[in-house]
Amino acid sequence: MNSPHLSPLRVDPLPLRAALDRCADLADLRETRQYLAVRQAVAPCDPLQVYARSEAPDRCFWARPSQDFALAATGCVDIPTADGSDAGRFTTNSLVAQRLFASMSVVGEEGAPEQAGPLLLAGFAFSGRHAAQGEWRGFPGARLVLPRKLVVRLGKRAFLTCIQPIVPACDRDALCNLLQ
Repeated sequence: MNSPHLSPLRVDPLPLRAALDRCADLADLRETRQYLAVRQAVAPCDPLQVYARSEAPDRCFWARPSQDFALAATGCVDIPTADGSDAGRFTTNSLVAQRLFASMSVVGEEGAPEQAGPLLLAGFAFSGRHAAQGEWRGFPGARLVLPRKLVVRLGKRAFLTCIQPIVPACDRDALCNLLQ
């Protein structure tokens, strides 16, 4: 995010490497992509500024002022595919999200609230009979996005979560250096 307002604490390299190795072992064993989410506390910041300064083409800002909650998501690690055109689209997408989170390991800030991340962003058409025409051309009936970076402010606390896909036979040393 390269924002001067984000000053993450350094993640302890031993738990990071252990989590990376576990995740890579699962990717090798299952022959499928896994995800490693690195969550860190950061100095209090304004996610709206993070959003505004990001040059990522995929970015999102969401706030609930009544709950003193805001988030900025930048980049995209994955867009899991799910049918979004019928009445069961919420159930279908919920199952897709559950499978994605089952393939994710989290390392970093212990005891952080669930809203600190990792999070999956979702958008749905208003109708189960969505027609991608007119001003909705190019928009699916449902879309899930796993952001690469997520900045969350919860009251006076803030967190940065970065997500790295881990593929079978990955270069673990290079990924560990990248994540550090």
